[in-house]
Amino acid sequence: MTPAFDENTLPDVGLEGFKNGYFYAIETADFQTKEDFEKLLQYMHAFAERSFRYYWEQGTPLNQYFVTAERLGVIVYGEARSSFYRHPNYERDYVHIPQSPDGTYAFDWQEDVVEKGPMFFETTLALSERERRRRDVADLAKVSDPSPLILRPALWGMGIDIPVAVRRLKSSRVARWLSRAWSRRKP
Repeated sequence: MTPAFDENTLPDVGLEGFKNGYFYAIETADFQTKEDFEKLLQYMHAFAERSFRYYWEQGTPLNQYFVTAERLGVIVYGEARSSFYRHPNYERDYVHIPQSPDGTYAFDWQEDVVEKGPMFFETTLALSERERRRRDVADLAKVSDPSPLILRPALWGMGIDIPVAVRRLKSSRVARWLSRAWSRRKP
């Protein structure tokens, strides 16, 4: 009887190592508007542990949004590597096919891909620490319902933010019940 397959157990095939994770393949044509680029920055902030790889064709300029953001210190580039080609069978997938000195390739299909397709460069994008902190602070500032209690030294140890407390009281069930009760009351 064969044991059941456990997807969390690797087969004993003598692997040197492997890397597990998520990455996004980003192309120059993906960002035509400022809103598209801002959405990418939001993803980069929300999913900091993921890798964002930018591919651009040899002989074409970098996307202007990336260049501007890098100059302003919003994003940082990783090391740029060449010899990437579009995979012949999968969309938005790139394979690294290094140029061999003797002109041979490990697989027959690699020679076809190199001859037919343009070469691409790859770099990894990341938010700068300054931009990440700015976005973290902006997220914390979006608290929509602040507490009326102020936890700082006050006359009796704890203060109350009166305007926030009044707004909260007006929107509470007790306030609605009191207003209905007072409106039913006859003078």
